[in-house]
Amino acid sequence: MFEGEQAVALVKRRTGMTLGGLRQAIESLVALRGHKSLVLVSEGFLLLPRMPGYADVIDLARRANVAVHFIDPRGLETGFAAAALPTGIGPPDPSVMPGTALALPALETEGIAQATGGHVFGPSDPGKALRRVATETDAYYLLGYSPDVPRSGERRVEVRARREGLKIVARSRYFVPEPAAKPTAKAAGAAPSPAHAAMRSLADVTELPLRVSTLFFEANRKGEVATMLATEVVPGPGKSGERLFKLVSEARSRDGGSPVRDEFEGSPEVAPGAPVILSRQWHLPPGVWQVRLLVEDTASHRIGTALHTFEVPDPKAFRMSTPILTAEIEDPDGRRKPKVALGRTFRTGGMLYCQYNVYGAGTPGKHDWAPHAIGGWTLLRGDEVVREAPLTLIQPGADGRLTRTLGISLLGAPPGEYALALTVKDEKSGETLSRTEPFTVSP
Repeated sequence: MFEGEQAVALVKRRTGMTLGGLRQAIESLVALRGHKSLVLVSEGFLLLPRMPGYADVIDLARRANVAVHFIDPRGLETGFAAAALPTGIGPPDPSVMPGTALALPALETEGIAQATGGHVFGPSDPGKALRRVATETDAYYLLGYSPDVPRSGERRVEVRARREGLKIVARSRYFVPEPAAKPTAKAAGAAPSPAHAAMRSLADVTELPLRVSTLFFEANRKGEVATMLATEVVPGPGKSGERLFKLVSEARSRDGGSPVRDEFEGSPEVAPGAPVILSRQWHLPPGVWQVRLLVEDTASHRIGTALHTFEVPDPKAFRMSTPILTAEIEDPDGRRKPKVALGRTFRTGGMLYCQYNVYGAGTPGKHDWAPHAIGGWTLLRGDEVVREAPLTLIQPGADGRLTRTLGISLLGAPPGEYALALTVKDEKSGETLSRTEPFTVSP
């Protein structure tokens, strides 16, 4: 009996987390106009009788005009995974979806989907399911009516078409909550801030335009790669000169583990119409990561958010750092170096600077401790070779680092689309790397 109670408590906790996540996701879509679709990819979960939060999610989906769809990601399976069911839940039941530890009864799954106008897609082709969701979201009718007897609680609704041969996909019911009590001063003060709400939102907040990129550099002794998160911000209206920006970010690895969080305040120089770069550097293990980023311009109180996915490279591999392409050189500490910029548009007649590092190159012999690599480049306009430089030795610095900085004149370059093709070769192993960086030349 005790094991059964533990299993039910586990189901309640996990289901509550799923419903809470659904509620948070749907809540962030309320402000967006039009019909939306939310797809939950899940092996299933169990909705127990009188499970709290179920009606709230359906009511919120109605107010946000969101259809909730379910996709089973497991692929085609046969039989039931009886051993996977928690102790005390009981033997496999025909109404339970197979192959999952916390199975989702078909009746309850369809309840959420049908109540919101969504579908339940079994273990089949997920691409086909997503195409159907996109098609139904693209075109829809919005109907409204006033019930004869207004009351709270569940209200069932049926939509029919007079013409034969048509299939209707619509909500099967909705919930009318009890009239909300007047909020107290204490409750009103507990409302989330705009920044907090923006970080929780599924959709990006675009009051403050952002562009995000990640640049990868050397690795430390732990095998973590120096990862620069560079954010280009187009400031809102306000005075020129120094302006305070607040940046909040949270990165999560696809492989799990604790998230990496960072909060930062910076005061870059703001010029009219010119973007500013806010950069932060982390040390991350290799793998796929996703970062949620928020920037607030304190002068205009505008907020921008972005979701950025990136892959940290293998620190042991022969590799190049992310090349920096820019039109400006800065001298912050007596060492001239290219200024980080995310824009890839350069004026004809100006200079194009490029800098990259090489990691993982071998040393040629016992008595030569410095790694040896050679590098060259080709400037392309379409398939036409505009200019090129042959492979030459990349001279190691005093610390043994292989850094190459290029300065390429765009004098006489006609406007158009260009690319800088970089080639690096490890002299010891013979391994070759190639990377192409596109950019635009404007009048």
